[in-house]
Parts: sequence; C-alpha cells; structure tokens
Amino acid sequence: MKSKSSQPLLEQGAFLFPPSVRLHHKKEYLTFFRSEQVYRLKSCVIFRVRNSYGHFRLGMSVTSKFGSVKRNQVKRVVREAFRLAGHELGSYDYHVVVSKKRNLEYPYLSSLKSSMKVGIQKIRESVE
Repeated sequence: MKSKSSQPLLEQGAFLFPPSVRLHHKKEYLTFFRSEQVYRLKSCVIFRVRNSYGHFRLGMSVTSKFGSVKRNQVKRVVREAFRLAGHELGSYDYHVVVSKKRNLEYPYLSSLKSSMKVGIQKIRESVE
C-alpha cells in the first residue's frame, strides 16, 4: 500500500517515487524559465529552483519524437538517478529537459546514465 504522506522519499524507508516528489502542473514548470541554476550536461539540461517542501521534486520534459517506448526508457533512467540520490538533493525543484535534437537510440541511454551521475555529483557539490 502506498503512503500518501508528504514526508521526504527516503525517510519513509521505501524505494518509491511517490507523487509528492513530482512536479505536476504547468505553473510549477513556468518557474524554471527564470532559474539561474542550470546544469548543462552532455545528454540533457537540468534546471533547479529552491522550494519550501523540505525535499526535492522532479519534473521532466522528454521529446516524443521517437515514440513512447524510448521516451519512457529515458524517463526511467532519470527518475532512477534522482531516486537514488534523493536524500542529498536538498529542498529544490528539478526540471530535466531532453531536447528534440537528441537521438534516443541505444547509445544515448548509456551516455545518459553516465551523464546523470556527473550531473548529480555537480548538484551534490552545490547543495553542500
């Protein structure tokens, strides 16, 4: 049974990605346009804005150009990277953007995994 509490993800002791750590509404995404904290990685761009929730929240924009299967694979990789590092990401909203220029075929997924590791490390350093 899923918990509906707004407690941070890892304090619940579960390896879930509940709705409380996701961005849902267009209004929440619009705040990233005035963000000054941008991490440009080889395979994506991560925007960051401080929030008042006490834990991180994640939103993603991934092109649908290559179909739902590839798009969902990319989203799974991004969610997994943020889920594993969730307790170190601070009280911020993150928006990961994968542009239409990216080819989402096989080599991209492996480069995205390594790129996300580098990006999460940069974010950890800036949170401390």
